[in-house]
Amino acid sequence: MTTPLVTEYDPRWPGQFRTIAAALGPILDGQFLRIEHVGSTAVPGLVAKPIIDVVVIIEPDQLEGVIERLRSLGFQHQGDLGIPGREAFKPQPDTPAASLPRQHLYVCPQGTRSLQEQLAFRDFLRSHPAEAERLSEHKRDLCRRFDHDKGCYIRGKSDHVREIIRAAMPDGRCLAPQVD
Repeated sequence: MTTPLVTEYDPRWPGQFRTIAAALGPILDGQFLRIEHVGSTAVPGLVAKPIIDVVVIIEPDQLEGVIERLRSLGFQHQGDLGIPGREAFKPQPDTPAASLPRQHLYVCPQGTRSLQEQLAFRDFLRSHPAEAERLSEHKRDLCRRFDHDKGCYIRGKSDHVREIIRAAMPDGRCLAPQVD
């Protein structure tokens, strides 16, 4: 059986985010400004991959300490994965991090363009439910058209996501990388 790329909105997602944030807070021990739920699972009603996107917002000089603290929980630092201002982390098997709800964990310094775009995307869709439904239908259509091919799905939604970010950003620009 093929695992679906996206699922309908699950009201358990905010609780899963809170579980992750509650595990991160004590480990980071004040070495962060705040922890935010971003991405599609952070928008009520939006179709999404059932993976919680979490961003830890820091001061720029806190990154090295945060990397070490996350490592102690079992997160491996993966670098920026091609997106400046956004550091990615992956839970390692058989660690406390692996027991948390499935997530994509990022660390972003306050004020970076990457962080601004993530928050603007989330907030725009939360306040524009018709746009959230339009994106949901686009995602459903991509899954039908591409028979659950993840690469085609990601490329297919890229322009739509960039369009939403442009609408959400005060300067009307989107610097998120184009997916080829």
